[in-house]
Amino acid sequence: MLIVAVLMLIVSGICWAIGSSNGNYQLAHRGRADVFVSFAGAILAGAGVAWLNWLITIGNQL
Repeated sequence: MLIVAVLMLIVSGICWAIGSSNGNYQLAHRGRADVFVSFAGAILAGAGVAWLNWLITIGNQL
């Protein structure tokens, strides 16, 4: 999931840049929104792994 989020971040950033440079505000807005969504997805994917590892550690101590 993290790899897909990073690839989506790259593609969305390219769309944002192309839309901004060509004056296509709809493409720029969509690219900007997708950049934020993919960034949040990458954060949640990383945090999910860290949380699961923490839960496994707590479970072993019980």
